[in-house]
Amino acid sequence: MTASLPENRVARPSGQRGRIHRWLAVSLGGLLLAALAACNGSAVVTLTATPSTDTYLAYRVGLVSVQLQTSSGSKSVNVLPAGTTVDLARLVNLSEVIGSSSSVQTGTFKQAVVTLDYSSAQIIYDNGTTEGVQLTPLGASGQALGQVTLTLLLDPTNALSIAAKSTTRLSLDFNLAASNVVNLTAKTVAVMPMMAASSLPIDDKTVRIRGPIGGVNTTSNDTWYSSGITPFDFGTSEGGSLRVTPTTGTSYEINGTPVSGTSGITQLASLSTGTMVEAFGTMTTSTSTASSSLFDDTATPTETCSDGTTPTTVNSVLTCTDGSTLESTSTTTSTGETCSDGTIPETINGVLTCADGSTLESTNTGTTGTITTVSFSATQILAGSSVQGGGFDRVSGIVTGRSGNTFTIDDATLLTNSGTNSLVFGTTTVTVGANTQITEFGEATTDSTGIAQISVGSLVYAFGTAGSVGATSATLDASAGRVRVGQTVASGLVTAQGTGGTTLTLNLSQLGGRAAAAFDFAGTGSTTANDATAGAYIVNTGTADLANASAGEPVEITGYPAAFGSASSTGDFTQQSGFLDYTTINAVLVMDWTGTSTPFTSYNTAQIQLNSQNVGIGTRHTIQIGAQTFNIVGIGTDPIIEPSSTGTNTVFTIGHSVSGSYENFNTFSAFITQLQAELTGSVVTTGITAVGQYASASYTFSASSVTLFLDN
Repeated sequence: MTASLPENRVARPSGQRGRIHRWLAVSLGGLLLAALAACNGSAVVTLTATPSTDTYLAYRVGLVSVQLQTSSGSKSVNVLPAGTTVDLARLVNLSEVIGSSSSVQTGTFKQAVVTLDYSSAQIIYDNGTTEGVQLTPLGASGQALGQVTLTLLLDPTNALSIAAKSTTRLSLDFNLAASNVVNLTAKTVAVMPMMAASSLPIDDKTVRIRGPIGGVNTTSNDTWYSSGITPFDFGTSEGGSLRVTPTTGTSYEINGTPVSGTSGITQLASLSTGTMVEAFGTMTTSTSTASSSLFDDTATPTETCSDGTTPTTVNSVLTCTDGSTLESTSTTTSTGETCSDGTIPETINGVLTCADGSTLESTNTGTTGTITTVSFSATQILAGSSVQGGGFDRVSGIVTGRSGNTFTIDDATLLTNSGTNSLVFGTTTVTVGANTQITEFGEATTDSTGIAQISVGSLVYAFGTAGSVGATSATLDASAGRVRVGQTVASGLVTAQGTGGTTLTLNLSQLGGRAAAAFDFAGTGSTTANDATAGAYIVNTGTADLANASAGEPVEITGYPAAFGSASSTGDFTQQSGFLDYTTINAVLVMDWTGTSTPFTSYNTAQIQLNSQNVGIGTRHTIQIGAQTFNIVGIGTDPIIEPSSTGTNTVFTIGHSVSGSYENFNTFSAFITQLQAELTGSVVTTGITAVGQYASASYTFSASSVTLFLDN
C-alpha cells in the first residue's frame, strides 16, 4: 500500500573481541547498524505521537536528549547527541527514527530518560479558523514551562537487552491527549508530558528515516544504501547510521524525477556522499535466543576505591574523587567472561575489564536469553532536491483555498534551501504555472493532470523561491518549480450512501487533519453549483466495503480530492488506499478528574469499569471515534476498558506527575497489578486515556494503549 506523507543478525563473540565490523548481516530487506566493536551492540530509537480529542495544527517543542540507562544508572548511553526540535503533531500517523548508537555497551537497559524543552514551544490549536489559536504552555502550577525531564521505566519483563553484535529498537510514544489540557479562553495549555517507552513495537505505523546518504550497493538481490540520521526536517545531525534496503516495488523521487526499480538504486548511487535522502517503510522486530553471557548487567559487583574509600557518582559515573583507583571487590563473574591470562575480569562502571591489559574472552557454554533483531523495508524513497536544497525553498501543508494559479496553505512549514525550518503562523500563498512539474508521492511517473491535481484539501510539498517571509505570512513562487502531492484523509459522518454502493455523502468534519470550517471550496467544481461543500461532501469509495457505513456512522477515507475545477455531483474526493469505519477507526478515550482515589467502579486484571458518576470528574470526559463523540457522563452505563484481544502492539503506562517517572507494561494484567499496589491511601488519580476500538452497543473499549496519571 502506498504510504501517505506526514506530514543484525545476532552473533556470539568468538574470541576475536577486538575485531571491528562495519556492517552486521541482516535478513533480506533489512536494516543494519554498525557495531564498532565486538563487545558492543546497537540501539535504534523511534518516536511517534498518540492523537488527542483536541486537534493540534502544530506542536513544536525542543527534544534535548534521549538517554538509555540501566536501573542503577551505572551505564548511560545518549542516543541523541545534539538537541533538535520536533513537531509532534506531524507524528500522529508516522514514526520517525530519531537516533541510534552503534557502540552501546552490552547490558540490560531498564529505563530511558527524555528531556523536552517548552521554553520556545509553538503550539497551534485547531479551533476551525484558518490559522488556529496559538497556545502558551504552562506547568501544573500555572508557571511558564521550560525543560522537563521524564524517566520512562520499561516493562520489567521486557527490558532493552543489548548483546554484542546485536541491534535493538526502543519505541517512544508521546501521548498528546494525556499530556495537554487546553483552555481556549485563556489561550493556554496545561502541560504534564506523558510518554510511553517499550523495547517492543508500540504501533504499526509507517516509519521514516531521513539523513545524508553514505554508501550505496547496487548488486542484484542485495541492494541497499546507508543513511545518517537528521530527523524532523531540521538540520541537526544525530548519531549513528542505518542501512536501508528497498524492495522490488519501491518508488523513488530523485531531484524531482520519479523513477522505480533498478533505475532508482542506480540513480541513488550517482549522488554525492552527504546528499539528503529519506525513506518511508516498515520496521519489524524479531526475537531469537543467545547465550546469557552476551549480557553483562546481570551481576551486581561491589565497587570501591583502592584506598578503601567509597566512590561517588558524578554525571552517572562512579568516581574516586580523591584520585585513587576504582576497583571491584567481586571475585566471580556470572557472565561467562574471563581474561586471556586466566584471571577474572572486574566490573568497573558497568564494563568488564582486564586490569592487567590481557584480552577479555568468553567461556560461556550454556544459558540463553532473548535478544532482538530489527529490519527495515523501504517502499518510498526521496533524495536530493526532492528532500531539500538544490536551489529550492520548500513549503508544505494542506491547501485551504485556491484561485486560478495561486493556492494558500495556513500554518505551513517552510524549509529553506539552506535548511532552516520554520513555522509560518498565518497564510502562505503559492504560485504555480504551466511549467510547474507535478508528482504524486509513491508514483513512478509525473502526474498527467498537471496543476489541476492541486485542489482544496490536498497535501502538498511545493518547491520554489520563497519571498516576503514574515511571522504570519509568506509567499512561494513555484511557477518554474514543482509540487509533490500526497494522499490526505477525509473524515466525517455518513449522511447517505449512493446508488450502487460506490459513493458516500459525508457531513465533513476534517480534511487533512484540519477542521472543515477552515476550507474555502470555491472553484473546486466544474460549475459554481458543483463546488464541494463540507455539509454534503461526496466521496467515491470504489470497491470499499460499506456494510458499516450507514447514515450517522463515522468514516475515515484516504485518497485525493477531485482535480481542481472538476468536482461534480458524482464526487468531490476519491478513495485511494484506505477506508476505515467505526469498527476499525482508532478511537480515543479521555477522562480527567480533579483528583480521586475511586476513579473506577471496579478494576481487575481483565478490565476497568469507569465510574461515570464520580463527583470529581474534570472538564474532559469523552470517547471519540473519528467524527463521532460520546459523552461518558451522559452514556448512562459505566463504560468498560479491556485489553485488545487482537492487538499485538500494546503498552500500558502509569505516570507519576510529581516524580516525573512513568512505568510501562506490555500486558494489561501487569499494568493492573502494579496499579492496585499503588492506588492506595492518599494517592489520587487525575486522568486516564485509551486508544483502541469502542463498541457503543456494549459500552466496551478494547484498548491497545492505556495511560493513567497518579498525583505522586
